[in-house]
Amino acid sequence: MTEQLPLDGFSDEADSVEAILKWIGRSYPTMEEWKNKGREVFFSVNGDSDVARNRLASFVRGYFVESSLEPETVSRWTKGSTAVEEVVVAPPKVSTANSPYIDWAHVADYLLLACATLSDELIAENTKRDAEYRQVQDSYRIRLMVHDARDVLRANQKISDSDLMKQLSKKHEKIGLVHIKEAKKLEKEDARFAPPRAPIQAAPIPRYKPIYFGDAKDTGITQSDIETT
Repeated sequence: MTEQLPLDGFSDEADSVEAILKWIGRSYPTMEEWKNKGREVFFSVNGDSDVARNRLASFVRGYFVESSLEPETVSRWTKGSTAVEEVVVAPPKVSTANSPYIDWAHVADYLLLACATLSDELIAENTKRDAEYRQVQDSYRIRLMVHDARDVLRANQKISDSDLMKQLSKKHEKIGLVHIKEAKKLEKEDARFAPPRAPIQAAPIPRYKPIYFGDAKDTGITQSDIETT
């Protein structure tokens, strides 16, 4: 005998996901609020699609299970018209008992689709990472020039500034007199002598990789299924 899944009004798993998404998208502001939550989660986990999907799925499940949701009156455009109508939308019946039978990862995957495109926010974050890396990399190169100058000075204290610069320019094209003076200053102060550690460039945040939408894994729930207008 086939066991009936306790979905409390849902006909099957796909129906439950659609019902969840329809409540989330009961109005434009509510859908945008959840998409923004998806972006927040995605960036907070450094663009790890799997972590973001699981974390958002857990968050959405908690919202439905732990909140006392009541029917809401929302304003919608009337189909085929420019008129606005007031509609009462009832939330899906989600409980601790039936929540394990709902594919929350599918719900989260939809909400994270906004992160699957090359957004201004993604471009800005990766541009900022590049700029931050260039800053620490430039600092490292300067400190390395000073370190290498000190290394030569330790072997030949009588070397002239011009000869020192000429010798080091083979490795450091941008070395200047200011770096030589800094090296001599540190040697005079008997400052700690150790090579600087090269910084590591952070990988850029990738775009979100959905597992339910697009490709062959699309389960068939489309935007039109979710739209409330």
